[in-house]
Amino acid sequence: MQRLVFGGGPALIHEVVGMVWEQEYSLITLVKTTGDAGGWDTFLMLTFGMFVVVGPILRAVCLTLNACLGIPVALLQDCIERPRHRTTVRLALYQATTQLQRALRPAIDCLGAFCSWEVLIVALIMIQLEMPSITDTIYQDDKCQEADPEHGRTCIEVQFNALDTFLVVVVSFFILTGASAFAMTLASSEDEQPLLNDEGEKRYEYGQPIPQRQAAFMRNDHVNSGYNNDDEPLEQIVFI
Repeated sequence: MQRLVFGGGPALIHEVVGMVWEQEYSLITLVKTTGDAGGWDTFLMLTFGMFVVVGPILRAVCLTLNACLGIPVALLQDCIERPRHRTTVRLALYQATTQLQRALRPAIDCLGAFCSWEVLIVALIMIQLEMPSITDTIYQDDKCQEADPEHGRTCIEVQFNALDTFLVVVVSFFILTGASAFAMTLASSEDEQPLLNDEGEKRYEYGQPIPQRQAAFMRNDHVNSGYNNDDEPLEQIVFI
């Protein structure tokens, strides 16, 4: 954001003292400017910095960690689903990574309340449109026209114009919002899917003992129907 000051008063002070009124602001310098006066303005600076700088940065960091943890979680899940590759270390690593990933998801959702870039975008647009007309009527005099004929009787007029870097904030806002919504959608879908196959099937791998057949004295109707004497379903063996 860029600040421009026009009018007879600033023009006269610039010619006499050499004061430069134009100044550019970034998000960091804008936060510092809100607390320059000290006192209660320090609280304003902290609040503004929390919602404009700290909140979005923390949410972006949590989203990055959540995405990076998805790679080891997927690899470890693929390993522990195979009995031959399932080890205690891999199970412990899988539990640690999944717990950390699950802890990051509510943090990402909660930090959305501390990101107010959409408010900043609307505020900057309103300031850019309304500030010139508001400051133009503060003081008008014919003497100011002699010092700055280009702006007539206006003694001071302040303008705040958005620079090209303002588009970075707009694009970052949409990326951050979309990534957060995508992460929450994936989290809800993953919670609905079970980790292992709980359908009652047992998979057979080479090297394991083959289950014994049922006794010959069992009735054929129970065998054909898939139930034992206690009316319980027989285990299904899947050879892989």
